[in-house]
Amino acid sequence: MLVTFPPQKDSSQQHPQTVYPQITSTQLPPIVLLNGWGMAGNAWGSFIPVLQQQHDVVVIDVVYSEDADALCHNLHQQLPKPCVLIGWSLGGMLATKITARYPESIVGLITLASNAQFVADSDWPDAMSADVFDAFFYLFTSNPDKALQRFSHLVVQGDTQRREQKQYLQSLTEAKTPTVNPPELMAGLVLLRDIKNQTALKNIRCPSLHCFGENDALVPIKVADKIRSLNDMIQSDIIQNYMIPESSHLLHAPVNRIEKQITKFLARAFNPQGKLQ
Repeated sequence: MLVTFPPQKDSSQQHPQTVYPQITSTQLPPIVLLNGWGMAGNAWGSFIPVLQQQHDVVVIDVVYSEDADALCHNLHQQLPKPCVLIGWSLGGMLATKITARYPESIVGLITLASNAQFVADSDWPDAMSADVFDAFFYLFTSNPDKALQRFSHLVVQGDTQRREQKQYLQSLTEAKTPTVNPPELMAGLVLLRDIKNQTALKNIRCPSLHCFGENDALVPIKVADKIRSLNDMIQSDIIQNYMIPESSHLLHAPVNRIEKQITKFLARAFNPQGKLQ
């Protein structure tokens, strides 16, 4: 399997990236991780070693811009090809757009806590209400630090392991984990407000897994079946959903809650030669 692979580490590119080589020697496609709003790539934490068992892992710190099409084009240029995309929250929404737009480059898609659109409207009511989003947007413009504190609360709200998650988020702060700056975060909020992925989800033809938290305060669980039903390949089991019980928006921390389902999905999607099953 011929893979055009990025350099081992290069922070000079538009989107800084770090490569974690696989532990075993396989020809499986590399996996690219795209972070969500408010967190840097380092927040993937213990998820990386799980994926490293059989895949090279590329973590890209997405530098947000308000033009979603241009952003996805730039990200696509930087990807190893072909690859599997995994994105959390906004990262999953971007991964979905890239997968639909560049099907020859993406051979698998996994989204974590990602909606077709983040802000509700009359056509897609199962999302965050526009009033709540606008209030958060205003809070961020007036007090970014307070808004980030509010966001840190929302991503663990309703999770039975929120105490451990709060400790994890605190450890990232204490370790001085890189964070995106306010202008980039503002651009990210514009993306969350504007992206609508219904058509993209309908057109995707590669194996896809969409994971949701049962108690997610930002992406309602009832949207899961609605997202899956957008694609006419649901009967072939290529498009799958998975709900993580008693979990919130930060559903990949701790990683053991999704490890088994994701490794199972990857094993079913690809044979040892890196070809689609």
